[in-house]
Parts: sequence; C-alpha cells; structure tokens
Amino acid sequence: MSDSNNSSGDDSLKKIENTLSNFSSVLEKFGLDLITKMGKNTLRLNMLTDKIEELHKSVIDIKGLLPQLNTMIESHKYLQSEIELLKTLVQRKNSSGPSKSLESESVGRDETISEQKNSFTTSFLVLRDKLDENKDAKDIRETLEIIKEDIFEATGGHRILYELAQMIKVLNAVETITPEIKQDLEDKIGFWINKL
Repeated sequence: MSDSNNSSGDDSLKKIENTLSNFSSVLEKFGLDLITKMGKNTLRLNMLTDKIEELHKSVIDIKGLLPQLNTMIESHKYLQSEIELLKTLVQRKNSSGPSKSLESESVGRDETISEQKNSFTTSFLVLRDKLDENKDAKDIRETLEIIKEDIFEATGGHRILYELAQMIKVLNAVETITPEIKQDLEDKIGFWINKL
C-alpha cells in the first residue's frame, strides 16, 4: 500500500509541477507581451511628442511670418490704389481734348494746382482746428469725407485718397476721438499737406 500511496503522491506531485510549470510559462508569456506592448506604446508616445514639438515650432514660425504677411497685404493694397490712380489719370488724359498750346496749358495748370493746393491745405488746417475743439468722431469723419471728395474731384485721383479712406474707416469704428487717434490724425494731416 505504501508503494501505491507513494506512486499516487508522486503522480500528484508531478501534476502540480506540470501545472505550475504551465502556469509559469503562461505568466512569463503574459509578462513578455505586457512589456512588449508597453515598449510599443512608449515608442508611439515618444513619436507623438516629437511630432507635437515639430508642430509647435511650425506654429511659432507661422506666427513670426504674420507681421511680414500683414506688411505684404498693406503694400498690395497701396499698389492697387496707385494702379487705380494711374488708370484714372490715363483715362482723364485720354478723354481730355487736344491742348491749344503747351505754354498756355502749363501756366494755367500751375495756377490751378497752386489754388487747389492752397484750398486743400486750408481745409486740412480747419480740420486740425476742429480736432482741438471737437471730440465727436462723426463730425471729424464727415469733414474728412468732404475733403476726400474735393481732392478726388479736383485731381481725379491722388495717392493720399487711400490714406484718407483708411482714416475714415478708423473713425467709423469709434464714437469719440481718443488722444491716440487725435495725435495720429494730426501727424497725418501734416503729412498729407506735404504730399499735396
């Protein structure tokens, strides 16, 4: 009986060892799979982190280009206004009849130009005085619009017309004249008078 107990004990022990061996293999395989998957996830995470850093650098580069882009847009607008001015001048030149004589035309033109310049200068100086007395953006804007229309009618196009239109847009957006807008407008009035 002791042999049969011994052999059954040995069989039980072998079964337990086999079970433990199988369990240990499964556990080892599970651990290796877990480590492999964690490694893959870490690699993916590192790749995503690198891509996010590259994207961040690209966004910073793009933000750095915005001032240059704005400058290009403003230059483009300025060139468009100059082209429109040239078109207007060419159309006026083509639509006007032949001149009687170059000397009489140049003398007449010089006097007219001087009178117009003096008139526009006076209008700008009156506007500057209004700035000191009046804080209402609507009143200043209306005066600026009248000056703009007068310059356009007299010249058919002038390079300060675009700048006048830009200032009118600024004044459309506010109700009262701030000290910054007043200073900017005063500076531009001097600049416009010199450009006439």
